[in-house]
Amino acid sequence: MSVTGWLKTPLHKRLLPLYIAAFSQGFVLWYPIEKLFMTSIGFDEATIGVMVAAYAAFVPFFETPSGILADRWSRKGVLILASLALMISSLVGGLSHGVLSYIICAVFWGIFIAMYSGTYDSILYDLLLQETGKTERFEKFLGRIRLIDGLALVLGSLCGGLIAGWLEPRATYFLTIPLVLVSIIALWCFKEPTLHKSEISEPIIKHIKTTFGAVFQKGRLLQIVAIMAIMGVLVQFSLEFGQLWLVALLAPVFLYGPANAALMAAYGFGGVAAERIQIFQIKILYPIVALMIASSLTLVFVKQAIVDIIALFVLTFFGLGLGVIFTKLLHDALPSKVRAGASSAVSTTSWLIFLPFALLFGYVSKQHTVFAAGWFIVAVTLVGCGLMIKASRHKDFRVPDEPQIAPEIHNK
Repeated sequence: MSVTGWLKTPLHKRLLPLYIAAFSQGFVLWYPIEKLFMTSIGFDEATIGVMVAAYAAFVPFFETPSGILADRWSRKGVLILASLALMISSLVGGLSHGVLSYIICAVFWGIFIAMYSGTYDSILYDLLLQETGKTERFEKFLGRIRLIDGLALVLGSLCGGLIAGWLEPRATYFLTIPLVLVSIIALWCFKEPTLHKSEISEPIIKHIKTTFGAVFQKGRLLQIVAIMAIMGVLVQFSLEFGQLWLVALLAPVFLYGPANAALMAAYGFGGVAAERIQIFQIKILYPIVALMIASSLTLVFVKQAIVDIIALFVLTFFGLGLGVIFTKLLHDALPSKVRAGASSAVSTTSWLIFLPFALLFGYVSKQHTVFAAGWFIVAVTLVGCGLMIKASRHKDFRVPDEPQIAPEIHNK
């Protein structure tokens, strides 16, 4: 199909602004050199851990409320607010000359993540229902958004590394601001599905209770939530601390861009691969589990930059891919009115788990080495793989329980 013909289809025409927004929000030039920049203004491994913990603690305060706001008000509106937070974060980061000012940058980045998480997949799920009446292709389209986001992250990493070398690392922060502005324009043009608004007819307090009740009910849905949260922690470890392996190994500056690009590529390709990963087939699950565990152990025992980058790529790739698979299962079990809020609540759970690990990771890295701190990644990987193996033993796991917390939803 030609590009013109592709755009004539209603679904793809409506998705185009969303694709542009995802690309713009991912094309951040300062990601690949962030830890290097931070060390230049006074950070060490311990204070990096404190900084990560600072926004990891801040995200939960905004994440679930922003998801509920998206369900009750506007999901594209929340994404626009996310872009504004990312622009402010970039500005404050570029102006930072010390630890305290940069932590403010990190807090605004945490607000961006809080508003970003769970919103795209909620919009996409309802858009597919509205346009096609079915959601079988959810993994495909969410994977496509992840791919576009990942492509932007890759290009941003490569360009950011070059710009940092030509000019200075600080310039990447300021140059990111106009790039993110494009996402606000694209989202303003996006025609948002309104299925979630048609279901909102209850007071805010009851809506909040309904959202949390939907996420943390017993049964297979709780298993889905647990696996999504653990996979989220694993990906956060790779993306937040991955550059510390390069710092520890005294890798040349030019390697930071390609290394970060590799992780961002894993982010994108992991989403695309999700629809092809038959995770509940033992012959596929067990090799994936073995590869993930081996990669986590590599970060402990192997002191070779390229090998460690590959290990981080593998963990990010499968962490994101499996996350997409279980996101589909989560949305299958939820009504539209709590979709964004519930997805954000899962992400909040992931951040709350990650918070103490981030502090311990930074402390152990400073007192010993980042390789010793790698045992935290091994532990998270083992827990996640164990949960998936347990889930795979249920033959009917792919048909989640209907939410029992608010039967009146279905009656209305």
